Amino acid sequence: MKTNPATRLKGFTLIELLTVITVIGILVALLFPMIKKGLVMAQHTGCISNMRAIAGGMSAYAYDNDGKLPAPGWGSGADNWLTANNKMLLPEDVKTGLIWPYMGTIKVYRCPADSPPNPGVYAAIEGVQNNNCYKLSSFCMNGSVIGFGNNNRTGYKPTITGRKRNTLHIDLFSGEDIMFWEADETRIRAGMWWDASNFPHEGMSGRHIKWGSVAMIDGSAEKLSREDYYNNEAPGNIGRTRLWNVPSQFSGNGH
Repeated sequence: MKTNPATRLKGFTLIELLTVITVIGILVALLFPMIKKGLVMAQHTGCISNMRAIAGGMSAYAYDNDGKLPAPGWGSGADNWLTANNKMLLPEDVKTGLIWPYMGTIKVYRCPADSPPNPGVYAAIEGVQNNNCYKLSSFCMNGSVIGFGNNNRTGYKPTITGRKRNTLHIDLFSGEDIMFWEADETRIRAGMWWDASNFPHEGMSGRHIKWGSVAMIDGSAEKLSREDYYNNEAPGNIGRTRLWNVPSQFSGNGH
């Protein structure tokens, strides 16, 4: 039986097919920047949320320990906020850290834009320091919580008893003092990554281009522009700032 030509289904011509492909290409080109921007914004939001969770863990630990903050990881010999006695071989080692009981998931220890870790950066850090905190976290704690390890501070010495380091009381700090930030993963040297804390002048990550996440003593978190970080808060030749925040009882300039 012959099919009536009038009722025969027609396929796309080559010109029509090319037209459809062109339209789809234009739509993808128009939508891609919006999708990318949405992804970046989600990563930014997630990073701040994770930092806020860590700050909350810090505050909760202090509440349960007579106001004493968790150790920052300065040097070795004591457990710290991130891990036990600087054991940093696997991401799961965060479960031995002082704030882990208040966390519940290892995802909060890393910025979403740094998850998984940049393989080139990871390999470079690993080549300098095998046991390094970049395996566990994108973030670092401020060494100010133990006066940056200076044993000559009047009335305060960051001693270690067993595996517990003597830290400063949370009430000695201002609520806006910065206690965590995104460490600069491009500074490939052992001093940056061999423990879970740093000096402010050791840098903030540029993964968000213009800003980085920071968390404060009061348990909050926010965006801090990298310009403000490097020009107003972190340089080592300035006085007291939100980053150089050793309490005045032990330091005249916050260092």
